[in-house]
Amino acid sequence: MSQVHVCVKDVKKLIDTPNNLFNQDFTRVAIYDMPESVMAFYEQHKSSVSGEVVIVRSRDDESIAAAKRNHGENILFVFSSTYKPSSYFTSVCKEYVVPYALVKRVNGGKAW
Repeated sequence: MSQVHVCVKDVKKLIDTPNNLFNQDFTRVAIYDMPESVMAFYEQHKSSVSGEVVIVRSRDDESIAAAKRNHGENILFVFSSTYKPSSYFTSVCKEYVVPYALVKRVNGGKAW
């Protein structure tokens, strides 16, 4: 896994927003339609998130995500742009919409 380089302001936004949602008593937060660079960012910074980070790239990751959904607290789900989650996840998670410009910066200036 290559290192994702992100400016301090963007790191703060990507980490603080889910943490603030956990502080507001949302126990499941989801970020949908993310490129690999954002998923790699959260894998590298999972210790900074005030909960468990669950990366869902494909159906292969679904069973682990479902177990966390059912039994975990303060879970941040990060869903890949190639995986469309069902209402099983979307109906119980508070969505964090990452600003497009921020995702583009993390993605090396490229759209995904």
